[in-house]
Amino acid sequence: MYLEAVFTSPDIKKSLPVEGEEFARVDTEWKENIMAKATSIPKVINFTKNQKILEVLCECELRLETV
Repeated sequence: MYLEAVFTSPDIKKSLPVEGEEFARVDTEWKENIMAKATSIPKVINFTKNQKILEVLCECELRLETV
């Protein structure tokens, strides 16, 4: 959450375009894939049974570490 304010700033986007783009990809993945699916499957146990969710989260974590 705290990185969103940083990487949505026009100055930061201009100064760090690669990192800003990478953050935008992770943010989109989080909002459109993880959270959209979580709201459509409200039971956490059923939601987390999907192994793809873990893979996406691990990939996003690596991307954020890079940023």
